[in-house]
Amino acid sequence: MSEGGTPQRGGAVSASRRLALRRLCAVGRTSPTALVVEPAEGDPPVGGGAVGDRRARAQADALVRGLLRRLGVVDAFLARDNLFRFNDTPDPIKWVLRLAAYEWMYQAGAPDYAIGQQAVELGRLAGGAGAARFINAMMRRLIPRLPRGPAALAADRYLAQMPETARLSVPPEVLREFREAYGAAEGEAVLAALAERPAPVWLRANLLKSTPEEVVEALRGEGVEAAADEGLPWALRWLGGEKLPWETDAFARGLFTIQDLGAMTATLATGAQTGERVLDACAAPGGKTGQLWEMIGGQGRLVALEVDAERRAVLAATLARLYGAGCGIEVVEFNEVAHFAVQPQYNQCFDLVVVDAPCQGLGLLRRHPEIRWDGRLGRREPVLALQRGLLAAAARCVRPGGRLVWITCSPTQAENEAMLGEFRRGHEGWVLEDPLVGLPPSCRGRIQVSGEGVARTRPDRADMDGFAWGCLRAPDRQYFE
Repeated sequence: MSEGGTPQRGGAVSASRRLALRRLCAVGRTSPTALVVEPAEGDPPVGGGAVGDRRARAQADALVRGLLRRLGVVDAFLARDNLFRFNDTPDPIKWVLRLAAYEWMYQAGAPDYAIGQQAVELGRLAGGAGAARFINAMMRRLIPRLPRGPAALAADRYLAQMPETARLSVPPEVLREFREAYGAAEGEAVLAALAERPAPVWLRANLLKSTPEEVVEALRGEGVEAAADEGLPWALRWLGGEKLPWETDAFARGLFTIQDLGAMTATLATGAQTGERVLDACAAPGGKTGQLWEMIGGQGRLVALEVDAERRAVLAATLARLYGAGCGIEVVEFNEVAHFAVQPQYNQCFDLVVVDAPCQGLGLLRRHPEIRWDGRLGRREPVLALQRGLLAAAARCVRPGGRLVWITCSPTQAENEAMLGEFRRGHEGWVLEDPLVGLPPSCRGRIQVSGEGVARTRPDRADMDGFAWGCLRAPDRQYFE
């Protein structure tokens, strides 16, 4: 920026900032996975692209996720001194200012001149010369009033004075859901953990092929570092290295898969035993299915049901990579769980049915921070209706006296306590069981159990996503006609 207020020609805008702005302008108007660039649990790796393109995407991803995790704080500081009409500013220009403010406040290593110059040129792309002049003025007048770097931000009194929704960077309705689910103080602690740092990459060692120690050594031989988790030793945290985990030969050989620690914990809590007949009723992308297969020792019977054809293809590919095409896991093709459940070979046949239900995904706020801002809680009824139908259909597959484990990555009461309670009121004889029975003592301190028997992971106690689950036992008698 020039002293006289004329925008300097800072050169081309970096590819990462252009990409970040495009993604940010789509927040609230796209699907919840629109901003995702890393593989989800069990997904095949992101492929293609030159090294420069991949680096730009990674840098853009870090900017987008970081800003959206801290959007409430950034907006509060931008509006603090009333230097411009924040609410009346066009969205693209507002996102340019937010991006510059985020870099200024949270990335102390970024050069001051680069933040200013890039913001001006990004404003020019977003709104022409007039927007560039406005951004330039804001860089000169507004940005120097903001705390420079994380240490200065932490010491700023204004941060402590903000409402919880701004400080935790969530809308009021999200804060309300977490307080109801965890308790007031605990819910805020969980939300703070989901805002403080990027989501880790967790790997799960394939215990039918290797040991955690052997996986660590194999990765180290490829220049990748990983460390075992204290609570679940077969869970390995990626620490960095020359490659991403899914780019390694060890991944291609099926020695491990990508799976969040919270997902591993919830799956372990199912208590699947060697030789049992198990149904994974919402199986894609396959991490949970594979873990169940390992828990039953590759014996017994495991049926993997996925009604979406594309996701079913991903599931099949994941299982083939991990265990081989003829491993014995049955991947079945049905368009509806209800249709599957009435087939004689599946109806009331399984010792254990696991339902990792489609949900609103509020436990993934750190991994997918854009979902904080898309207003999904105002559109929850179709999701709840889907869950009711899925739970009722999956229950038909449990043998008399068998178990059903309900899992969501949305630790709300509506999708867990209320859902299971409504089911039990309509289905006599089903009882809730201890949701911690399948877990070793080493990881129980990371779990919170409600009075209604629903367990929740605590991302503030261990670096994982927010999962919830409940365990139901079917009546001993025939319970469906």
